[in-house]
Amino acid sequence: PNANPLYLTPIFGYGLGRIVPQGLLRSSIFAEIVLLGFFAPALREEKHRRRVGLWALSASYLLFLASSLVFTAVFDLPGAAEAFFPVYQLARLISLAEFFQRAEAIFIFLWFFTAVIELAAIFYATAYILCRTFFLPSHRPLLFPLAVIVYSVGFLPDSFAQALRLDVDFLRVYGWIPAFLFPALLWAGAVLRGKKGGAT
Repeated sequence: PNANPLYLTPIFGYGLGRIVPQGLLRSSIFAEIVLLGFFAPALREEKHRRRVGLWALSASYLLFLASSLVFTAVFDLPGAAEAFFPVYQLARLISLAEFFQRAEAIFIFLWFFTAVIELAAIFYATAYILCRTFFLPSHRPLLFPLAVIVYSVGFLPDSFAQALRLDVDFLRVYGWIPAFLFPALLWAGAVLRGKKGGAT
């Protein structure tokens, strides 16, 4: 009931000429889809790998789109641009009758476990990549030193605001390079090398 559809107009905002480049530049928000390449061997059939990848990418895109539309319809564009935790602010507005309020506590509980699963997957993938890069027999010896490094890096920002600013202005802007550009270059090199090897 708090949404106002007029806040979504104009539909294309500042114009496609500005939206598309900025959207591609910040496409690193979908960088976790790269993890599918590390867990894909667990799926035996190749058609299942493609289907899982398409479903995961489509579902995440639709969730991001729906949350962005709802949040903008509730808080308008200036309010949406200044929000740090948009979905949390939306959850605070949930009120079912007078006896069921503060529903954001339930969402925080779910978000916490989702974040733990995501961080565990990224941590495992990082250890696996290092193991394969340096031709190590097992990734297990890397887990404790890598955990210490990650924990130490977390103390480098002076404040939460600075950490959030680094994420928005640096990681989200340049994160597409290691997430998408490097794997694309490696894939192109592997294809070219495979063709050359087959020709000879």
